[in-house]
Amino acid sequence: MIDELLDLAEELAERDEAIAKRKAISMAYYAAFHALCELVADALVEDKESPLYSKIYRHIEHGIIDKSGAFSLDDKPYETMNEVRDQLRNLRQRRETSDYSPFVQSEILDAQDAITRGHIVVRLIRSIELENRRELALNIILGNSKKSRGSGPSETRIQNEK
Repeated sequence: MIDELLDLAEELAERDEAIAKRKAISMAYYAAFHALCELVADALVEDKESPLYSKIYRHIEHGIIDKSGAFSLDDKPYETMNEVRDQLRNLRQRRETSDYSPFVQSEILDAQDAITRGHIVVRLIRSIELENRRELALNIILGNSKKSRGSGPSETRIQNEK
């Protein structure tokens, strides 16, 4: 589906109509976002036909893009995922403009740039080493917000009792 979305986005971007360019931008974002969902689901569930696979895939929210801790490894920034996050943020902003701003000028609707960014995100996600995928997937699914470990209620209670 991801590659097909990008292919269709490219076809639409070649058209002269502003609405086609708007849809191309939207498709480029969704292709990139689906690549992120696929990364998470593939890392956590082997059987793509499993209901659990679909549940995890659909669990990813667009707001995860704003949580930098979700894109780290061992609580350290991971350059590949930082670029993924930054490109996704850019694409999401473009999608929101193209989908919800009725008076945006067609020159601003740079569909080809959005498609290029979509391809970059997909390529970067697919290039992530297998050994890093599971941790990234867990961070994304949990929405890791860089909370310090051991600061939950039971841990705090134990420290206060000492």
